[in-house]
Amino acid sequence: MTLSELFRLLYGSNIQRIETGAFKNLPNLDYIDLHYNNIGALSADTFVELGSLNTIRLYQSQVQRIESGAFKDLPNLYYLDLGLNGITDIGGNAFKNLSSLRTLDLNRNSISVIENTTFAGLPNLSILDLDYNNIAVIQPNAFSHLTNLVILKLSSNRMNDVKRNYFNGLDKIQEILMPGNKLTFVDEEAFQDMTNLTILNLDVYCDCNIKSFLNWLNVVEKYESTIACVDHNDALLTSLPSCFFDKCNGPQCSTIVCNQNDCYYNYTGEVICRNEQDIKCNEKDSTLDWTSTDKSDHLLTPEAELIPEGRAQGSRLPTSVQHDFKAYGNCYAYALKTQPSSHSQRVY
Repeated sequence: MTLSELFRLLYGSNIQRIETGAFKNLPNLDYIDLHYNNIGALSADTFVELGSLNTIRLYQSQVQRIESGAFKDLPNLYYLDLGLNGITDIGGNAFKNLSSLRTLDLNRNSISVIENTTFAGLPNLSILDLDYNNIAVIQPNAFSHLTNLVILKLSSNRMNDVKRNYFNGLDKIQEILMPGNKLTFVDEEAFQDMTNLTILNLDVYCDCNIKSFLNWLNVVEKYESTIACVDHNDALLTSLPSCFFDKCNGPQCSTIVCNQNDCYYNYTGEVICRNEQDIKCNEKDSTLDWTSTDKSDHLLTPEAELIPEGRAQGSRLPTSVQHDFKAYGNCYAYALKTQPSSHSQRVY
């Protein structure tokens, strides 16, 4: 049995600790498989002096912490799999001088913050998988070290906006995949310098806060984009009627207005507070009164969908539900006659 074959058999061995320099003086070792173990932390200098190493597999090994310098000076490391662990903390410069690394898999961990030193030392990384973490904060220029990154996966995290400096330096990026984050704001400048970007996948609230991003998206017209409206049954942002944002010149959405709670614009320009317990916003029950014939003052509910004017009287509407029409210029909306899922508040 060769040395590499031996180190492929370390998976599922209930290893609980890797001593500093445990693999030292193994210059010909090219593959380490440590998945399905019980390793709590990776300390500095865990993997050192391994000039031939090209693959490390550590997925589902209960790793919670990666200290600074845990992976460093591994000139031929090509693939590093740290998925399906409980990683909450990655020390600055944890990945140091990994000039050959192409794929870093950190999916399904518990990472909440991406700092601007988290991914330093990875100049040739092509694929970074951060799906299914708890990422809510991305520091400015956090990805600026990844000048050769092609695919960035950030699906199903806890992000609620995309600011202009989140993705600085991603000059060669081709795909940004972020579904599963309910974004209330996207700064169009976050993507404007990405000349190679071809696929952009986001989930957004399609209210007035997203209007400027839509305007930019329509001008660019080069992305294979899937921008879904989470508040309109995942309808595509680019498929909404042209009049959808006509009335977005109303009062400013502000956490001050809503007593430090989130708010948003509906497409008529009204400010809606998300928290029904907000004491500074007048509560209005959005449950539709289907016994009344006059529904002119009903608030558009989350179940509402938009349909083109030509179908307002149409028999092509779903027959399995009852619906009510409400006109805003050339736009018509019908609300499902099912139990509304929530209550909203209107700011007067």
